[in-house]
Amino acid sequence: MTDDNTSHRNRRADHGSNQSHFKAAESGIGSVSLDEPLLTADAVAELLALAPSSVYYLKDNGDLPYVLLGKRIRFSKADIEQYLAGCRRGPVAEL
Repeated sequence: MTDDNTSHRNRRADHGSNQSHFKAAESGIGSVSLDEPLLTADAVAELLALAPSSVYYLKDNGDLPYVLLGKRIRFSKADIEQYLAGCRRGPVAEL
């Protein structure tokens, strides 16, 4: 029984997806500032006047970056603002 538990722990330790998250964090790819609190999908939906399912759709399509904290999905306000800037159409007024 001990051998089964040990092999299970080793498989969990070798799980590749966790290592890729650490590599991305170490390289600075997708860094997130903690100056602003992270937002839930419901909060993003409210900000954008969308249904929460639309926020998840944008996330799943790769259009909206997100942060994965364990099993919880969060969004940074800076990423939301950058996404909105990319959605802008038509002439932009000069200030």
